[in-house]
Amino acid sequence: PERLTCINGLLAGIEELPLSGCENLEVLPTVEEMGLAHLSSLRILDIRD
Repeated sequence: PERLTCINGLLAGIEELPLSGCENLEVLPTVEEMGLAHLSSLRILDIRD
């Protein structure tokens, strides 16, 4: 459920996501597969760091 929330947030174009409870390693490939990597993948990586 938390991971779906993050993905939905990306689709909605939300810049700041509550990723503390998300499995980011699973979110990133999903975003790339959807062709949306250019939207928020860098932001997610920054948050993970």
